[in-house]
Amino acid sequence: MNKSIGALEFTSISRGMYVADAVVKKAEVEIIYFKTICPGVKEVFS
Repeated sequence: MNKSIGALEFTSISRGMYVADAVVKKAEVEIIYFKTICPGVKEVFS
């Protein structure tokens, strides 16, 4: 399997958590970094 890095940014904390959960359940990915970068914005690196 090829390896890659991706980043997702959301304007809603709850939407970011929902999508991160769905991605981990559907695809063979691992979240390595998940944090709030400013109020209401989440950044996910996988």
